[in-house]
Amino acid sequence: WDRLTDDQKRLMLETIEADADRVTRLITELLDVSRINTRRLTVHPQPLDVGAVLRAHAHRRVASGDDAATDAGGGAFVVDVPDDLGPVWADPDRFEQIVANLVENAIIHGRGTVRLSARASELDGVPAVDVLVVDDGDGIDPQHRELAFSRFWQDGAKQGTGLGLYLVRGLVEAHGGVIVAEEAPGGGAQLRASFPDHDF
Repeated sequence: WDRLTDDQKRLMLETIEADADRVTRLITELLDVSRINTRRLTVHPQPLDVGAVLRAHAHRRVASGDDAATDAGGGAFVVDVPDDLGPVWADPDRFEQIVANLVENAIIHGRGTVRLSARASELDGVPAVDVLVVDDGDGIDPQHRELAFSRFWQDGAKQGTGLGLYLVRGLVEAHGGVIVAEEAPGGGAQLRASFPDHDF
């Protein structure tokens, strides 16, 4: 250890931390899969500022090395949430997990800019908030859009566990919501998670 420079020590510690985070996330995902399968997954929804959550998530990704979007376009992320949009009713930790998995999926399977947005909608006659994550990739083949939410389905991906979208569906459904894979207006994949307003 004494023979290493400060930069070498920092790199080693960062590598250890990243590997530990990866193992922790995998264990958490496997535990959540077990809870989903046995219908023991619980959530505690509360009103969240969806715009603040999406912007904070994009900021963290940029801080970790992904590019920021500019007014001229390009970059890794664009966040678009209307100022007058009401809160999304979701468990704070689970909502972060949903957004993280959707963004990770867009980065692994898509390309170009990842757009995070939210809009008012309706779900089974109840006011709701749609959270959308869109990429500029090739999209998801229509015949695979339902399969994308299956356990361990990867569609040729070279990384990831194949659990991300399965977990997202279980977490969204635990909130009383639904998630669907669609074609984005400009091509690419659009994943839309709808959260009902529990205060309605």
